[in-house]
Amino acid sequence: YLGRVAEARTSNYLQLGDMGLQALPSVVLHMEALEYLNLDGNNLKGLPPHFTRLQSLTEISLASNPIVALPPVLGTLSHLQSLHFDRTLLRSPPTEILDRGLTMILAFLRRLYDAQASG
Repeated sequence: YLGRVAEARTSNYLQLGDMGLQALPSVVLHMEALEYLNLDGNNLKGLPPHFTRLQSLTEISLASNPIVALPPVLGTLSHLQSLHFDRTLLRSPPTEILDRGLTMILAFLRRLYDAQASG
């Protein structure tokens, strides 16, 4: 994946799908200009807290990962316009939030993130 990371430093587009990742490589957390991140088809169960550094992300795809709850850290991404995920395994956010679209999903996740941060 290091070749893809090097290329993404200029394109701001990172494709890490189907790489068998169990955790997000820490180098990605230092790519603050990244706009697109594809993590489809890995074995990710969540995202690290420092994912908040990726404020330039406009699109992220987490499809085909064993995620049962969308990570609250996604709610901190103020430029996010597109979020792809599998609903089949999800327990959180609840279906009624998922059905209301990205803005409501991100607001829900932001409230969770803030509640966790404040203890």
